[in-house]
Amino acid sequence: MKTIFMGTPDFAAVSLKALKEAGHDVMCAVCQPDAAKDRGKKIKYPPVKETALACDIKVLQPDKVRNEDFIKAVKEMDPDIIVVAAYGKILPKEILEIPKFGCINVHASLLPRFRGSAPIQHAILEGEEVTGVTIMQMAEGMDTGDMISKVTVPVDSKNCEQLHDELAEAGAGLLIRTMNDIENGNAVAEKQDDALATYAPMIRKKDGLINFSASAVSIERKIRAFYPWPGSFTQLNGQMFKIWKASVETDETNPSDIKVYGAYGIDGYNLLNTTLMSVTGSLSAGIVHLSDKGDGTFEVISSDLPMTGEESMELFAPVEGLFEKVSKAMDTEAVKAQEEALAEYVSENGLNIT
Repeated sequence: MKTIFMGTPDFAAVSLKALKEAGHDVMCAVCQPDAAKDRGKKIKYPPVKETALACDIKVLQPDKVRNEDFIKAVKEMDPDIIVVAAYGKILPKEILEIPKFGCINVHASLLPRFRGSAPIQHAILEGEEVTGVTIMQMAEGMDTGDMISKVTVPVDSKNCEQLHDELAEAGAGLLIRTMNDIENGNAVAEKQDDALATYAPMIRKKDGLINFSASAVSIERKIRAFYPWPGSFTQLNGQMFKIWKASVETDETNPSDIKVYGAYGIDGYNLLNTTLMSVTGSLSAGIVHLSDKGDGTFEVISSDLPMTGEESMELFAPVEGLFEKVSKAMDTEAVKAQEEALAEYVSENGLNIT
């Protein structure tokens, strides 16, 4: 079928590549405009644009999807179908009505659950055992169109990055099967039950702040849901303290233990873990095992941070991630060795830490 593809991030790029490999006539790929990224503010192509150029597909990047020139260009291409996957903008009725088979959307949830822009993160936050991808016929509302096909994917203990990649592949395969059904007249659409709808609003950077008055289970889910972006974090002495990985340990004596991996920047020290997770001014620094004392405070009962072994860290009265008191004992020689390793890593990889 003559196809126009509309999408922007990595999730969408997987479907675009699958369409091309399946032999569909992808006339053009439409994505958001190029944007400055990272510390250097260098212009970076969206993943869909990179994939399209690699596949020799024409790219359009309108500032506004309601732009008259863009709508005219779509009409002139006379597509059989428009495929949309995480494009980032709601399409007007004028575009929805152009293709012979309408517009279909590849959405990363089992609709009507998790309508909106962040379904993968919210599926993890809500503790879903199973999520998936739905392909729907697009309507004017947000993710309200009739459902054509679905595929399920177990959530297990996956973080957002892992689940995203699995859903992207599952969605691409489902898209090709569904396109064949649409072209052959075998597709059957089912209306969504709006009474069962839930919403997955956009994730903001500030949403990563950990509230330690929440349960260990919800904190662990948040850490998985917000990896790698925006990351789950707290603050310690005015410095960001990021957590990359956690596991909940339940037993009869203490049902609220949570083991947290990847502490950031203790007391101004930049510590280098065996796996460098991020470069944002302070780096991943080992494993900390927090025990919920049941009175709104946590105690660090084990750690592979550089400690003397004679004392443990105690975290008192965490309020929205701000610790009022921290006592610790640091092995300065170990810190020095890790700082030297950090400096060597930064130099070898041309990184800029501020």
